[in-house]
Parts: sequence; C-alpha cells; structure tokens
Amino acid sequence: MFKWLFKRTALLFLPVGILSVVTVMSLWGFHRLTLEEPVAVLSFKQLSPQQYYVRLTEQNGKLHTYTLLGDEWELDAKIIKFTALANSMGQHTLYRLERLGSRYTEITSAQALMPTTIDLSANTSWRWDELEQLVKRLPGVDAAYGASVYLPMRDNQSYEVTLSTSGLIARPLDNNS
Repeated sequence: MFKWLFKRTALLFLPVGILSVVTVMSLWGFHRLTLEEPVAVLSFKQLSPQQYYVRLTEQNGKLHTYTLLGDEWELDAKIIKFTALANSMGQHTLYRLERLGSRYTEITSAQALMPTTIDLSANTSWRWDELEQLVKRLPGVDAAYGASVYLPMRDNQSYEVTLSTSGLIARPLDNNS
C-alpha cells in the first residue's frame, strides 16, 4: 500500500516540479533579455556657448575629463551581440567604448566648424579586434557592429548610458532635460 501511495504522490509532484523549473527558467531568461548594463555617466558644465566640460565616468569607475565643442555629445561603441538563446543562458552583450565626440545641430555649423573627437579605445588593455574575430566564429554570436547614442549638451546635465541586448541607450539623469 505504501508503494502505491508513493508512486501516486511522485506522479503528482513530478509535473508540478517540471512546471516550476520551466517557469523559473522562463522568467530568468526574460530578465536576461531585458537587462540593461550600466556603461557610463556623462556630466556636463557649460564653459561658453558651444563649449562644454564633460566628466565621463565609466562603469568600472574610471573617470575622464574632456572639453567638447558643439551642441550635442555622441558616444560610440563596438558591440558583440549574442543570440537570444545564448543571452537567456547568461551570455550578455559585450562592448568597448570607441569614441566620445561632439556634433552641431545646425547643418551650416556642422559644415563650417570642427567637432571634437576623443579616442576612448586607447583606454582598454585588451585587443578588441582579435576578440571580435575569435568570437564571430563561436556559436551563439548574432552580430558584431558599431553603435552610438547622442543627445544635447546642457549646462549641469548628466546622462546615463546603458547597454541592452540591442545596443546603447542614453537617458538624462536630472530633471533639467
């Protein structure tokens, strides 16, 4: 009698256990697909018209200071994106910051004035090009590409740049926007 009861109970709890595992894995996978990883925070202080002091704080805590000329800032990165399956299994998008630059909103200014361009790739200690070539051959890699975000430079404005599975996202941190 005890064996019969044990078998019936096991048959009842086995599907419940499997359903629970599938549910937890689905929720975790969804979380991985919507995850945004912090990349940098940029804070601006206007020095004069179309000239800004910027503090760029990388996710790892490195602080850089620059002067940008123009109306808008632009942050470029190289990205290695993984498939949804690889991402849901824990492999998140890889990136390397490439360039911080400025832009002019007026076409005449953009044609006549020189924007600022700062190389950020020199700040890394590993060889991205070799990694990119190696990773492209691995299963689960979806794409390797460049991406950028840009927003207006404003006095006393800070922005947070994050990386999602689809690329870079920039959002104002203050209410001055």
